[in-house]
Amino acid sequence: MIANSKMNKPYSLTISLVGVVAFFLAVAPILDPYIIAEMGSSLTIRVNDLFIIILGVVCFCKNIKFEKRSGLLLMLPIGLLLVSVFSLLGSDGNMANILKNVIIWSIYAFLLMYIWKTPCRDDFFRYVGIIGTVAATVVIMQFICGNLSLPMWNGRLPILELSKYDQWAGYVDFNTGDIRPNGIFQEASYVGIYLLVPYVQSLKENKIRKAIFFAVAMVLTTSLVSVFGTMIATGYMVIDHRKLKINKKIVFRIILAVIIVIIAGIILINSNDAVKSVWRYVLRRLNNLDSDISGIRESSSKIRLLGNIDLYEQFSLWQKTFGVGVSQYSTLFQATSYSNVYVTTLLNSGVAGIVLLFFFLYKLRKNVCRENVVFCVLLMIIFAVDYMWFNWYFFYYISACLLVSRKQEQGDADIYTANRRM
Repeated sequence: MIANSKMNKPYSLTISLVGVVAFFLAVAPILDPYIIAEMGSSLTIRVNDLFIIILGVVCFCKNIKFEKRSGLLLMLPIGLLLVSVFSLLGSDGNMANILKNVIIWSIYAFLLMYIWKTPCRDDFFRYVGIIGTVAATVVIMQFICGNLSLPMWNGRLPILELSKYDQWAGYVDFNTGDIRPNGIFQEASYVGIYLLVPYVQSLKENKIRKAIFFAVAMVLTTSLVSVFGTMIATGYMVIDHRKLKINKKIVFRIILAVIIVIIAGIILINSNDAVKSVWRYVLRRLNNLDSDISGIRESSSKIRLLGNIDLYEQFSLWQKTFGVGVSQYSTLFQATSYSNVYVTTLLNSGVAGIVLLFFFLYKLRKNVCRENVVFCVLLMIIFAVDYMWFNWYFFYYISACLLVSRKQEQGDADIYTANRRM
């Protein structure tokens, strides 16, 4: 009778808001380039726009109380708007365009302020680990198939469309023919930017084999962001393990794993042509880094690290202080605006904008638990090599910094109650 009653019991599917928010924050960087529709040249409705509006409204209705920690992001668009107002006194910026960008950023910041209040940290990292495993597997398969000249999926999701401003690099470099696996991301560097988070979290949780798996995938992309990001994250965690609350046994295992990986890498470089090509490509990028930066040619490294920093010398004193307005310098100087966050902020918002940016990073660092500071450090480093600005990679890293678990939320509530009683 008991068995029959169990068999006859209707199946019910329960969807948790915590789980949905966690999954969305984890998968959003992958969905970032895909759109629902485009209307002319000024309005693009992206897939993520639909999800963030729905989740933001639901989270807002559930808890409308303003939280200073979650609302930290709002200070950036508001501050940059004030700086832009001053900048227009010394330049011919387009106020309508400035307002459009600031309003969009503010809407994102407002909605995320309530989404980040959801205690979903544990679920977030669980989904990040799953997605990271899938992405790393695709990277390795692309690397193998590319070197064997076998057909392989380029990682682009079917059915969904890219905006007219987005391109898909694929795992074969169009210019040189080099195999540069991109996984399920637009380009190879985005693989590293995403996988660095599950890589660090795996090390923290003593999941060394999984961390090695992520590290191998990042190195196979040949992206310098991936290679240096892995080295910096590992070194930082070993050196500052006490503040990050990492056990000495875990540190020992990390060091041992690094030694084993280096030895295995040396063996493979000398015995496998495909792995040797990865090593040669990375070395070539490193050897050419100085000439790429100082040369006349607009190389990828020069664009990322320096961009149009030389334009700053043409600014008046007022423009050097306040810039020429949010997203304005590329139009005023007919230049490509892509560069890293620091250079772009300096050109658009001047010294005042840079001060505001560093103040935001300082406040973010102050609001991050000690064991999660590494994500804040990685964010600041990636800012120097990529324009990760109010996109879903930017929000992805802030999620890793600010999200709390149910246990942390309960602990904060207990502390707040105790303080009130005192």
